[in-house]
Amino acid sequence: MFKTIYWIFKKNRELQKISQALMPDIRNPDSFAEAFAKGGFDAINPRLNQIEESKKQLFKLSRSFPPTKVVLSEIQVSDKELSNLYGELTVKGAGVFVSGHWVPASTFAYAQTLEYLLKNKDSGSEAFHDVCLRLRQFFERNETKI
Repeated sequence: MFKTIYWIFKKNRELQKISQALMPDIRNPDSFAEAFAKGGFDAINPRLNQIEESKKQLFKLSRSFPPTKVVLSEIQVSDKELSNLYGELTVKGAGVFVSGHWVPASTFAYAQTLEYLLKNKDSGSEAFHDVCLRLRQFFERNETKI
């Protein structure tokens, strides 16, 4: 029991740090575009590198947390595929912060949402938009089953 509590606490702490690094700056949504306009790729490369490193940490967390580790062992998927899915979530309706969750990151940190995502990843563009909306609702409503 203590081991489970430890893993949950550790996962939540790591997820919070990763989510903060991945979320866009909501106080200044134009900061990325402004930085690019002022300094080109040299100005945005540090942020892009931070995002890539944070995604690697997120996928490492998913592969090490026992419940999500089981899902990833049953549904074989590479980190490149996970990264592509993360990007799709971000642009197709799940790239929001709700109820304490940056939805794209939290989706990879919970077994139910990760399994739902992976089982529906090839559902086509229109249907994937519905997947994104369902994931948003799951975290907005603090649901326990998807």
